[in-house]
Amino acid sequence: MSNPDESPRPDRGPILVGLVIIFAGLTMLADRTGISAIHLTSKSWPFVLIAFGLARLLAPSPDGRPRSRWTGVWFIYLGAWFFVNEFRVLGLGYNTSWPLLIVGAGIGMIWRAIERADRGVGQRIEGSR
Repeated sequence: MSNPDESPRPDRGPILVGLVIIFAGLTMLADRTGISAIHLTSKSWPFVLIAFGLARLLAPSPDGRPRSRWTGVWFIYLGAWFFVNEFRVLGLGYNTSWPLLIVGAGIGMIWRAIERADRGVGQRIEGSR
């Protein structure tokens, strides 16, 4: 029997980041709908997503195992997409650039499939020793 104190606990880092993202999203929603007096009128907020993505890319894995870098790349991609929309780069806005999100999702599917295949090859090589 295992000791109840040894049960796996969720990693607090992703939970905290998730809560911050939820709070930021709800705050932005309240600003955009006029519900609150908080005004986030700065167009530079996409840089927060880009910075988070860069931090995710550069942070080492807590357990030392290689991990997917897709999450960091996805946040950078989203930050760049929001930046393009906020500053109307190439005349793109939210109503015209949304297909780029589908392109990004497709890139992510391919990225993760290649990563899984590479990890499988690495595990087979280590397992045959």
